[in-house]
Amino acid sequence: MDIIYLFIKSLLGQTVVTTFLFYSGYGVMHSIMWKGESYIKTMPKNRILKTLLLFDIAITLYIILNIFLGIDMSYEQVVLSFIGWTSVGNSNWYIFAILVMYLISYIAFKVAGEKKIMGLILSTILIAMYVLIVSRCKESWYYNTVFCYGVGLWFAFFKDKIDIFLSNSKIYFVTLSIMMAILFLSYMFPYNDYFQVKYIFFVTSVVIVSMKVQINSPILVWCGENLLGIFILHRLPMIALGQYDWMISHQNIYFVLCLVISIFLVIVYQHLVIRNINTMFGR
Repeated sequence: MDIIYLFIKSLLGQTVVTTFLFYSGYGVMHSIMWKGESYIKTMPKNRILKTLLLFDIAITLYIILNIFLGIDMSYEQVVLSFIGWTSVGNSNWYIFAILVMYLISYIAFKVAGEKKIMGLILSTILIAMYVLIVSRCKESWYYNTVFCYGVGLWFAFFKDKIDIFLSNSKIYFVTLSIMMAILFLSYMFPYNDYFQVKYIFFVTSVVIVSMKVQINSPILVWCGENLLGIFILHRLPMIALGQYDWMISHQNIYFVLCLVISIFLVIVYQHLVIRNINTMFGR
């Protein structure tokens, strides 16, 4: 079973995060179309600052844990960890990337004003610049899926037309088949980290499938509602319990304890941190 899991994991790779980026882009564009300039003005506060504050509170917990466990951290590492450029044991690259994507959207649509297509074009250009710059100084996962955010922006803008186009069952299945075929072939494409063909066609295939297939699971709903806490906090028990050799040698016990402690931390984080921060930001 481990071999099967590892094989599937190797095939998926970074594709597992593409839907997060896509729906983030979709949500931002939908809000821009719905609220217009009033939403764009609030993005630095409600999108960037709020996300950063929620992230930094969790980073502080990692730093405290590392000090308690005697784990070495450089001054530069600690400072840069607060924007996701470095890590103090936490998951970090996604937060850095999404913060930059929010900033790109703000700049692009602030410049474009009422010209939504111009904002979309500028966003795409700025995302491409992000890929070119970050690829020179960071690992591939910092940049190799970010075009999916841009695809989410474009999809939201053309959603009504896409829905009408795919409302015909024959067109729907032909489109999905073409997407899946391109996805299969894209695994042989040599420049996926830069042009991100594999990731784009993976997420668009998932979105098209989700138009017809609904998964109603209370567990998935809870995970979705607490996604930020799960992403940020899950490594705290992994680091703490990972200090004990006997725990690592009993992986089933290690997994169960990490899961239970993570759920507890997420619930506390949701009630004490996220709710208060939402109140502070008037949401």
